[in-house]
Amino acid sequence: MEPLPLILVTGFAGGGKSSVIADWLNRQPEKAHWLGFSNADAMKSESDRGSSKNDSPKCLFSAPLGCLHCIGLLPTQVALTRALGDLHKRQITPNAVFLEAAADGHTELALAALKRPPLSVLVRLGRVVAVFNPAWLITSSATAQAALDDLAAHADVLLANHWATCEDDVKGARTAFVQFAEKNAKPWFSADFGRSEYLPL
Repeated sequence: MEPLPLILVTGFAGGGKSSVIADWLNRQPEKAHWLGFSNADAMKSESDRGSSKNDSPKCLFSAPLGCLHCIGLLPTQVALTRALGDLHKRQITPNAVFLEAAADGHTELALAALKRPPLSVLVRLGRVVAVFNPAWLITSSATAQAALDDLAAHADVLLANHWATCEDDVKGARTAFVQFAEKNAKPWFSADFGRSEYLPL
């Protein structure tokens, strides 16, 4: 088969990557099949919260944890192959793939891994969505700030999650995020999972 289009959802722990994927899959029409790979614990949390009409998001599989570069290509290749085999048995052909992958300071290397075999045989990298907690921009160390800059530099879209919790932030997390997105010349959106009905992907 042809490589499936892939949307990489990346960011640091606690940003909301798993929520992005689970929320998006839950909102798809029955005939739309998006294959999602996400953190197993977060997937259970989404199901327990009753965020779907079903017991769990459809076509959602557990992703290998960690940075794609650090964990190596084999766990991701195995996860993709098994999931595609499972869907084939269920006579489901996915339209595209959402893949959650942590960003541990190796964004460029992780993207390069997706663009070469064996992963490039299975998927074709499309958009890179970087998920942020705006508070990171005013609470992080200089080293962490550099990692956030690296993450934004390789992303196509920035998604500011936990937006509502920044509303009364006197330190200006929202303003810091807007300035951050403008500095990096990236389109951005805000979201607040569990409260907002709007997910702008």
